[in-house]
Amino acid sequence: MKPLIPFIFCAVSSICLGQKTNNLALDGKVIDHEAHAIVNASVELIDEDGKRIWAQKTDRDGSFKVYIDFEHKYELVFSNLGCQSKSLLINTFGVSCGGQEWGYEYGGFNVKLEQSKVPTQTIRVAEIYYDPNIQNFDFRLLQH
Repeated sequence: MKPLIPFIFCAVSSICLGQKTNNLALDGKVIDHEAHAIVNASVELIDEDGKRIWAQKTDRDGSFKVYIDFEHKYELVFSNLGCQSKSLLINTFGVSCGGQEWGYEYGGFNVKLEQSKVPTQTIRVAEIYYDPNIQNFDFRLLQH
């Protein structure tokens, strides 16, 4: 029976790693300083190497939705002409195999872009991360 235990462990690990995983679905709205939707704002997903891997414009009510793979770090950048760009850091490391199999949804949040006459660097405002204590995604503010 002893030789069978390592084999079973390897088989279970292989099944977990070999299955197609789902992802994290993030959604929200981009709004202005008066809480009005910003139509056609740019939303870009940047990988750990600084490469843009996805982009879209917000729809007529300022909404966006992006699907993000697990086991990576990303930056989600929001911009619009005449506004200060903002970003969210996203860390999808630490999600269990079972959690990856089912996928997660996180969102319903607003990203407020303030008017700016002078282009400046993008402001990182929050981080979205997986918290194993609550077995779900959570966020923390980086700037107010």
